[in-house]
Amino acid sequence: QKKGPVLHRLTKGKEGPFVFVDDAVFQLESASRVCPGIQGIEIRRDAKDGDGRWPVIRSFEELEYVVEEPSV
Repeated sequence: QKKGPVLHRLTKGKEGPFVFVDDAVFQLESASRVCPGIQGIEIRRDAKDGDGRWPVIRSFEELEYVVEEPSV
């Protein structure tokens, strides 16, 4: 099941910013399509290159370096 609709339901009426981290490109595509305001981040634990459409992290320790600051 794609996570985009679930993320839409969970974030509806709530104030962001929101970040979604996943290792499955199809889930990042779903989230980006349904919730364009959510920042997608691809996690790759296999040392391969990412898809190229989202920032890539190798571990959650790197997350703070790629999360975008909210625009005011």
